[in-house]
Amino acid sequence: MKKLFFLPLLLPLVFMGCKKNAQDAEPETAKLSVEPSSITCPAFGADYTISLTAPEAWTAECADSWVKVNPTSGNAGTVEISVKISANKESKESTSKIVFKSGDQTLEVPVKRAAKDPARLLITTEKAIQTPKDGGSYTIQVESNIKWTISSNASWAKIQGDALKRDNATVNVVVDAATTPEETTALIIVAPFGEGLEAGKDTVVITRGGTDASSMTISKTEINAPADGGEYTVTVHSNIKWKVTKTWDADWLTVKNETGENNGAFAIKVDAATSGNAASTVITVEEVRTDHYKPVQLNLLVTREGKAAATLSVEPSSINAPAEGGDFQVDIKSNYPWTASLMGTKVFSVSTTSGDGDATMVVTVKPASNTDEATGTIIIKTSYGNETATVKIRRKGKEAATLEVSPTTIESGCDGSTVSITVKSNTGWIVSSSNPDVIYPNVKTGKGNGTFNITLTKAVDESDATAIITVTTDFGGLSKDINAVRKGIPAQTYQQKAFSVSSSTKVYFGRGNLLYKPYTNTWQAATQQFYIVGEGNSLISPTYSGWIDLFGWGTGSNPTLTSTNDNDYSTFTDWGVNVIWNELGSTTDWRTLSMTEWGYVSQERSNAAKLRSCATVFGVHGFILLPDDWQASSDISFTPDATTWSINTYDIQAWQKMEAKGAVFLPCNGRRDGTNVDFNTTYTPYWSKTQATDPKMAYVFSIQEGSFSHLKVAQHHYGRPVRLVRNK
Repeated sequence: MKKLFFLPLLLPLVFMGCKKNAQDAEPETAKLSVEPSSITCPAFGADYTISLTAPEAWTAECADSWVKVNPTSGNAGTVEISVKISANKESKESTSKIVFKSGDQTLEVPVKRAAKDPARLLITTEKAIQTPKDGGSYTIQVESNIKWTISSNASWAKIQGDALKRDNATVNVVVDAATTPEETTALIIVAPFGEGLEAGKDTVVITRGGTDASSMTISKTEINAPADGGEYTVTVHSNIKWKVTKTWDADWLTVKNETGENNGAFAIKVDAATSGNAASTVITVEEVRTDHYKPVQLNLLVTREGKAAATLSVEPSSINAPAEGGDFQVDIKSNYPWTASLMGTKVFSVSTTSGDGDATMVVTVKPASNTDEATGTIIIKTSYGNETATVKIRRKGKEAATLEVSPTTIESGCDGSTVSITVKSNTGWIVSSSNPDVIYPNVKTGKGNGTFNITLTKAVDESDATAIITVTTDFGGLSKDINAVRKGIPAQTYQQKAFSVSSSTKVYFGRGNLLYKPYTNTWQAATQQFYIVGEGNSLISPTYSGWIDLFGWGTGSNPTLTSTNDNDYSTFTDWGVNVIWNELGSTTDWRTLSMTEWGYVSQERSNAAKLRSCATVFGVHGFILLPDDWQASSDISFTPDATTWSINTYDIQAWQKMEAKGAVFLPCNGRRDGTNVDFNTTYTPYWSKTQATDPKMAYVFSIQEGSFSHLKVAQHHYGRPVRLVRNK
């Protein structure tokens, strides 16, 4: 008891601790929520449950009496609320809402009740029943959506079960055996009860044979065939022979199994209609009797509907296409097969020209090729009824072509350049160059507004290169010219200066690598020190009309020799014995350096390390040698003894300042093996005239990035560059 007594004193302390902790965190605001968030009810009404979670005391209300909510208020928490929706007696949909409130929060639950269906009451089984004299049990099927009653006006035709029904139901009728010789008739009546009186009544007629009649009955007294026809079986119940005849002439109907005895069946085949006219005939089933009784005749009415009238419509009935053409959808509605005929197929094409009933046709309108408007027509016709529908097609012509280009004049120095050209046009265009090997566009076609680049390649000689870049529209015949000029390399400014190749000998280097033109038997030095033939050496032959600059060792008298047998090069003939047309001096002035001379000029002369360097001139890798009396100046940049191509890099203007003071440049040009050229611009050995110990080898002055050497040997048959000198 003492523990219980002190418990109230402890609880405030506990709550104080909890309160303190609660203040440490920001509380979340509880939300009003319901599940489900909406109600959709059928026309006959229903009961629903809503789960409500409320942060505070709550209320619920609905303004419409056909929605009942229970309870309508409560405290905070989660509760289930009952919603009862009464049946809709109107033929239109009802809407309402339930409004929930808790504190300052409000939620609405929409309520929708379907419209009441129109009253329907219909007997779907045979409405004419013929029974034998012995009676029997028969089933009547009723389709309905209301309450209804079923009754009989004859005591011998008894309704089984409850006479009051609702909705769809099956009712059994028991027919008692006849007690009199006369044929009797009963009416079975189905009628609305209390509601849906507009549905009206429906009736089944039961005919029972008298005691003197035979027991023959047929399962059908009427056949209503659709226009497509069909096959039907009729069951005969009899205790004697019977036969089937057509009362009216009808070539659209065929009867099979026309005679029988006792219970049996016959078949009726109804052909499809070929016109819109309905047709009918009567089939008679008759007893074949030999006694005094009159034969029973039962009639079966057969009707066939005529073909439905043809219907045909198209949407849209006209297509207005832009000049660009496009795809357009045409929806065809028809109750018969159809075909389409086309006029103006140069303007359009279609995805299909026939169909069976409703279909979609895709019309592809072709782009215009000129400014003229064009038209076409699609005529759709049904296979029956000759109904027609027309789709008119109209395509606009192209707008008149427009074309502007900018700039229309471009010029580049010998280094070449890339220039962007702006085109403004409303059509496609084609770009061409009159000199595509030197000045060319980077695209050949375009469309609308756009840009393309014109590349002017680097010059290889002193000649200017020109081209006309023409932009032509692919429609309208407009064209614009861009005049392009790429300047040639300025004339060489090389001045021959003395280079020490031994302690007692100085030489002048030729103005460029040695060139030879076989077809004219012409020797000359390259007009620029950085000029190289490169891959063109693969065309070497005695009749070649171009220049070559890669020679087998000692081939001064046989420069087009391409043998790969080193023994064919055993005799050295200096190239300098020939007339070098663009160099000064007689035929004996020019010669090839020896191994020791290459070594002396590159490594042993005074200040050799300050007079040599790897370099790149006009984009070509190679090696610079400066003359003995080289004098640096502020307008010339030179880093001596560089071992990479990138340190000393010269454009044409900077290089001409160098060579005007006597600088020599030995470009990398690769090598030739037979007629195969290895165009390696990072490594090249220049021939010396010195035979190596191996009779198949000779010494070369080898230059490459990172190193150079005059002590390397190479096989005689390889084609390599030659730089001639003459003694001072």
